[in-house]
Amino acid sequence: MADIEVHIALAGTTQRVGTLYAPQRGGDRAPVVFEYHPDWLGHEGAFSLELALQLGRGAYAPQAGLYGSIGNSAPDTWGRRLMQRAERKRAEREGRNHAH
Repeated sequence: MADIEVHIALAGTTQRVGTLYAPQRGGDRAPVVFEYHPDWLGHEGAFSLELALQLGRGAYAPQAGLYGSIGNSAPDTWGRRLMQRAERKRAEREGRNHAH
């Protein structure tokens, strides 16, 4: 899993809220870590994404899995399938291999 930028649509613009880091340690997967972006921390309308992610500097590691506010926004199985189909078609049009 690669690092994921977390954005939010707010007042007609898209703001970067933070980054979800998924470090790899050898063959074992280390837990994910979330960190708010400095621009979000300085934004006048900034708020925490959930109680476990209090607004402030530093890295936050969930007790298990993903934070609900982030994990619940991910596409479900059908959504992932639709995204994979779209990517496959886009790759075919562009004459490149598609990601699996």
